[in-house]
Amino acid sequence: TRSGTPARLAASAVETSGRFALVFTGSLVVPRAGDYRFALESSGLARLQINGQSVVEPLDRMSQPGIVRLAAGRQTFRLDLVHSSNARPSLEWLAEGPGIAPHAVTVRENRPARTGPAPKRVRIEPDDRTVVQRGFVPFAPRKRLYAASIGTPAGAHFAYDFETGAVLRAWRGSFINAADMWEGRGADQTARPEGPALTFSGKPALAVIEYAALGDWPDQPEPLWSSQGYTLEPDGTPVFLGTLAELTLRDRITAVPEGKGLLRTQTLSGRLPSWSTWLLLAEADTITPQPGGGWVIGDREWYLDWPAGAPHRPVVRTVGARQQLAVPVTGGTLEKPITYTLVW
Repeated sequence: TRSGTPARLAASAVETSGRFALVFTGSLVVPRAGDYRFALESSGLARLQINGQSVVEPLDRMSQPGIVRLAAGRQTFRLDLVHSSNARPSLEWLAEGPGIAPHAVTVRENRPARTGPAPKRVRIEPDDRTVVQRGFVPFAPRKRLYAASIGTPAGAHFAYDFETGAVLRAWRGSFINAADMWEGRGADQTARPEGPALTFSGKPALAVIEYAALGDWPDQPEPLWSSQGYTLEPDGTPVFLGTLAELTLRDRITAVPEGKGLLRTQTLSGRLPSWSTWLLLAEADTITPQPGGGWVIGDREWYLDWPAGAPHRPVVRTVGARQQLAVPVTGGTLEKPITYTLVW
């Protein structure tokens, strides 16, 4: 019925009662490239599109949050709200991303106190031992079904994907909210981090690359890759196991003191495939060496500390607009652990 420029990005931009539909269009500035999570809390059906791509989808009585990879700079958006009742209209757009804690994009308005129950939380916290919680992990463009969230008493946590042998994300503070696994019928089955998380590429840890100088890293695991589950150490620390043909990978990830990062030790053994085989350490737009050893990943999104005198020599591969830090797997790599620290 009308259009214009609102004084604020909020549901009250439409001064009306009863049923109505509201569409906001505009632009937002992304401070750095990476994966961003958006959610909508509203009194009716709501949808968010960024650059023409649907990110948050409407459900019957709520919206499904979404994760999208965005480049740095100005991005266009469209935000729709369909308010179909006589209740007080409300709309809150929440965002989080690399180095950005969850916060509201919309203007927070004074609203009467809720009379209904608060959203339920099923919080899981590691106490005196490491906790391995199996469950689906939300990860764009699809949630990972064969995954686990691992929480440590030191306060550094991560999510691991068995299908690819990749660390999906890492975070600090509280561990996970498992309400989606138990509330109602628990259909979503997702375990969500309780704090802002650093998201990685999620690409397979091991890859066979036919043309080592030009071949890109695959998004899907090799057909010959197979997860062999994990073993648990006395304190609950998991050691993940996998095989690529006749090559075996043992992957141990644990928190460093005071939760300042994650120490990862990967040990390869067995027989190498006939094709060129690589182990992925990191992927980003830019990977820059540090003078004291290690690399800066992306725009200081995180750091990979490499021990002095390590027997392995990682290589920075440039494929298109992306860079990959990887270790070529040779006969000399076998039986010598590859150890490094993820710091953020």
